[in-house]
Amino acid sequence: MQTRLTNPYDIYAYFEKLAIDGATVRIDSETVRAFTPKVVLISGRYTFTVGDELTPARYTIMWIHTNGRWRIIEHHSSEDPEHGQLTSSPGE
Repeated sequence: MQTRLTNPYDIYAYFEKLAIDGATVRIDSETVRAFTPKVVLISGRYTFTVGDELTPARYTIMWIHTNGRWRIIEHHSSEDPEHGQLTSSPGE
């Protein structure tokens, strides 16, 4: 699974589908870098859970503050190479 999204509609659809699928996300680690007071890059590792399947992944999300709101302007996510194609059940 590799996803690099830069179009606002694709980013919205990506997160909307996760919600519809009933996915939960646990942030395992993250680093926040503020390039300016209005531009922030957040990267790290998270684990998606959909039903009984766990998928560890890496992510990078760039945020911009515009018109009084924070918006995602770029998003990349891919399965964590340290775990390969790991899919397991919670509690294992």
